[in-house]
Amino acid sequence: MTVYKPIRLLAEKAAEVAVAMASKKPLTDKTVPINNGKKDVPSVLLAPVPVDKANLDATVIADGFQKKEDVYKK
Repeated sequence: MTVYKPIRLLAEKAAEVAVAMASKKPLTDKTVPINNGKKDVPSVLLAPVPVDKANLDATVIADGFQKKEDVYKK
């Protein structure tokens, strides 16, 4: 098993947060503080998707992250 974070969803959320910050608007999502070793940084966390053989085609391959022929090489 591995963990998958859909790149498109991450990019969309990052752009949304960047625009809100540049516009000095509050973030619409709930943020959680993540300490970076110096201070707490408000962070938007997205749920990772656990991937195994049952949903490999519907996640990593369907999103175009990996090609089916590369994953199922023998």
